[in-house]
Amino acid sequence: MYVAPEVRSLGAGRALLDDLLERLAGAGTEVAALDVAEDNAVARHLYQSAGFETWGREPDAMRVEGRSITLLHMRRRLGA
Repeated sequence: MYVAPEVRSLGAGRALLDDLLERLAGAGTEVAALDVAEDNAVARHLYQSAGFETWGREPDAMRVEGRSITLLHMRRRLGA
């Protein structure tokens, strides 16, 4: 998910995430899973505040402009 800089801190990311989780739950999905860059503290905070928990860490999962990126694997149960 990407939120444009001009609408960050206005609740756009939260609204998108909440809508997606609601749609997934309505479709019968039991678990939502995602990956987030370990150094993206803002995104990690959003996902944690929405109930996602980290279950794994993948060092050097990808490289961007020669820089190693560690990904955190997160998941959240949906529904009751």
